[in-house]
Amino acid sequence: MSKRLASFGGPSVPSSAPVSGQSNDTTPTKPKPGAKNKNKKRDATPSSPSPNSREPKSPLSKAGISSPSLSARSSTHAPPSFKTPKAPPSEPPLQLYLRTILKRIADDLVFWNDLASRKAFTCAKALVDKTTELDNALSVLPEGVQPRSRILGPRLRELDSKREELRGCLVDLDVLFTKIAERAEGLETALAKLTERDGQESTEQKPVWTDSSWSLSRYVSHVLELLRQLNRTRSAYNAASAQLVSYSLSLPDPDTSYLKTKTSPLTFSQARTALASWSSETSRTTEYMDEWKDMSSTEAPWDEYELENEGSEDDFDVEGL
Repeated sequence: MSKRLASFGGPSVPSSAPVSGQSNDTTPTKPKPGAKNKNKKRDATPSSPSPNSREPKSPLSKAGISSPSLSARSSTHAPPSFKTPKAPPSEPPLQLYLRTILKRIADDLVFWNDLASRKAFTCAKALVDKTTELDNALSVLPEGVQPRSRILGPRLRELDSKREELRGCLVDLDVLFTKIAERAEGLETALAKLTERDGQESTEQKPVWTDSSWSLSRYVSHVLELLRQLNRTRSAYNAASAQLVSYSLSLPDPDTSYLKTKTSPLTFSQARTALASWSSETSRTTEYMDEWKDMSSTEAPWDEYELENEGSEDDFDVEGL
């Protein structure tokens, strides 16, 4: 494997703008008669802080949180009023149950997106970078010379840590998928019970809300479509992860577990393709999830309401819907 940069970004380009210099005029100015005593007197008196002078920022202000004292000092105007979430309107149990389920799934998608696009992708990229760095370090050794443990040891341990972290991210995605699947199963159960009680026409044609066009059956299909998309994305992540782990185990060292595997090692180009596949899958899924949440919040608004706590959907009696 030839030498290559572990990072995909090129070197930084120096700026061509000249550095601003100081003024060359160093001619001293003579003080005016009588100004000396005035300066002394002025220096002896402590100056009061200017109203425009900067005050040291507190940890709250650095974090973007304003305290009452900071607000009083910074402005004489009253602070802006924020819209307080209100309780959901009085509505039948089915509507409240459906609204709560959709909101909880939307919250799950926020965690999914953060996990896949930030934490898991960072681990995946680190596997490629660290493996490439180690391969570059080994390639400069003369032929027949064994690498020292101080070169291999820390880097191999770091690769093991990144592999475990990536596997942990995939497990967390599986947990989120299972949670969303359980919510979808609850909706399917409610649909089956209401269809049996009120008839198929009621659940497939009658809108759940008077100001919405979706029936209960349409909402259930909406959730199941999301579930299929997430399952496909999860399979793509597992495939890309397997390739990246294989690449990280491709170094010719007896301490690695590659010698115990039956798969062929991946090249750097193949690992980079797997990483690009992860990134594109994340972008495609994020776009789909944003559209899904927009449609859900339009058909069953929840942003202006303060819904029940996380486990509230378990308190609903499907038989009583």
